[in-house]
Amino acid sequence: MGRAGRQFWALLWKNWLCRIRHPVLSLAEFFWPCILFMILTVLRFQEPPRQRDNCYLQPRDLPSQGVFPFVRGLLCNTGSRCRNTSYERSMEHHFRSSRLQNAAAPHGRVDDLAFLKEMQDLAKEVYEVMDEARDLQKLWVERSQTPGK
Repeated sequence: MGRAGRQFWALLWKNWLCRIRHPVLSLAEFFWPCILFMILTVLRFQEPPRQRDNCYLQPRDLPSQGVFPFVRGLLCNTGSRCRNTSYERSMEHHFRSSRLQNAAAPHGRVDDLAFLKEMQDLAKEVYEVMDEARDLQKLWVERSQTPGK
């Protein structure tokens, strides 16, 4: 028998001695999972399952739409309401590039008015997120100055 075999048998012997010397600990190690299972079973029968309707969340921006809308979707809590019916695909969740391509003239030029509208929408979104960031910064400063929390 090699060294590893002797170490294995030595560990088994020590484990057996521990079980014999501390029977209460051994019984507790055996019965606590059984007790937890019994508690879960009792709770399950006291509170039967309920039928719930489907829950659809609003679509989120993907990274392919750009970094700013994707990060805003990750950080902000907007659009997390649950509805029973599926959300229709809205225009704000389409690719910006595809909207610009749809606004393009047949000659391949982008309509100046559509481009300016896109830039105005982007600036409005940046302004809203900056307001939210300012509010979060104020909250952070207030909570960091409170002693004992």
